[in-house]
Amino acid sequence: MYIAGLEINPPIMNASGIFSYSDILKNFDGVLGALVGKSVSLKEKHGYETPVIYRPARDLLMNAMGLPNPGAEAYATELAEFSFSVPFIVSLVGETPEEFAECVDIFERIAPPDAYELNVSCPHPKGNEGIEMIYQNKVADVTRAVKAHTHKPVIEKLSAVPQIGRIAYQAVEAGADAISAINTVPGLSLRNGRYELSNRAGGISGPAIKPIGLKAVMEIRQAVGVPVIGMGGIETAADVRDYMHAGADAVALGTVFCGMDTETAKQYLENLRRELYE
Repeated sequence: MYIAGLEINPPIMNASGIFSYSDILKNFDGVLGALVGKSVSLKEKHGYETPVIYRPARDLLMNAMGLPNPGAEAYATELAEFSFSVPFIVSLVGETPEEFAECVDIFERIAPPDAYELNVSCPHPKGNEGIEMIYQNKVADVTRAVKAHTHKPVIEKLSAVPQIGRIAYQAVEAGADAISAINTVPGLSLRNGRYELSNRAGGISGPAIKPIGLKAVMEIRQAVGVPVIGMGGIETAADVRDYMHAGADAVALGTVFCGMDTETAKQYLENLRRELYE
């Protein structure tokens, strides 16, 4: 699979936020077709207080991390110490189009990635970032701002909102080279009168959201002709095939890795590839 000339082979990657640190990501270089970093903002963010993860059922996980990250300059400096044999994608988050553009300038100067993913869909932001970009109709503005500062491929990461196909179309019209979907689904961590997350609200992931992800991917594929990266509840080769049938060109995996150590995760990926291609 290609995104603006960038080959992703196999068409399987990690979702942003999984294997967040560069030294961990390095372990999956060549196992995954592309590597995606943790969402990074212009300035450092400390995230929410614990608890930040809640798993009420095996097929459902909720998190509200608050997008903790060291900031663009510190993360770019860290990345400059690493090299990867597969495409490395930097995930960006910001409160304004200008913040996204400033982040791009920093990475282009210190450690240029192979592509950028624009996280305009985190469901539990601290400010006017994440999914607020969609609610405020700023997706196209963010895309144009970033495209004005780089020639690298730009991937727009969307959540399962109404008329997601229309939003994807607007992103592509503004210059997005691919669409990834879906981000986690908003939910409330209330159980027996008690909130299980410090932020109360969080993002739901895991197999429970797969039907939502499939529908979103289908709507996006009907609206745009650029590559689509499907995610949300993928665990098995059958799940991957379902996303491909719905219109995805590649997939990203996240929650399935929870509880796995590095070697277990690598073995899981090798088995997944074998089931898909042998």
